[in-house]
Amino acid sequence: MSRGTVFRIKGYKDIFKCFVDNKLLILTTLFLIIGIFFGVFFYDKYSLLKEIPENFLNGFIEKRIDATFFKIFFDSFLGSMIIFVSLFAFGTSMLGVVFIPMIVALNGVFYGSLVSFLYAEFSLKGIAFHTVIFVPTVIFIIIGTILASLQSLDFSFLLAKHTFYEDSSKPIYENFKKYSVKFSLYILLFLIAALIDALISVNLLSSFNL
Repeated sequence: MSRGTVFRIKGYKDIFKCFVDNKLLILTTLFLIIGIFFGVFFYDKYSLLKEIPENFLNGFIEKRIDATFFKIFFDSFLGSMIIFVSLFAFGTSMLGVVFIPMIVALNGVFYGSLVSFLYAEFSLKGIAFHTVIFVPTVIFIIIGTILASLQSLDFSFLLAKHTFYEDSSKPIYENFKKYSVKFSLYILLFLIAALIDALISVNLLSSFNL
């Protein structure tokens, strides 16, 4: 009986330690999930959650239907860089502690409302469009966004601790270099997403008539 009790306590401690060690990752992912659920469940309640995905989808198809591979690739990459640069910028200030979760959550709201719009307006055709056109690209964008947000939050918290609890004259340049290097690596995920977007749009987008 005591062995079972010890085992359970040890198991709880391991779970708690895992949570503490990955608290920023869990927090970031949680904000994304909350945003997605908000976009899905409140899609019918707010007209803005219908208008934004409708305008986005119309522009998405219009820009890609007769465009070349390289134009789609660069447009897609530059579009995702808006999120990327925003996360990097907020991560370099204490404001990131507040605004980075908001950026992640708003991206979740947008994605949830976009999926809801496709399913509500186009039924099975919308499901197929989402699965074929969006999902392969979105996977890499979500991973890149979560990793970039995690890094931004971490550095923003470091700046806050540096300001309020440590000597403000202590240099943090080495930490900033590491922060910048990691961010530059995450760009690869957005490049892959843009590449997939271009390949799918050129070869498959014309097959759908939404």
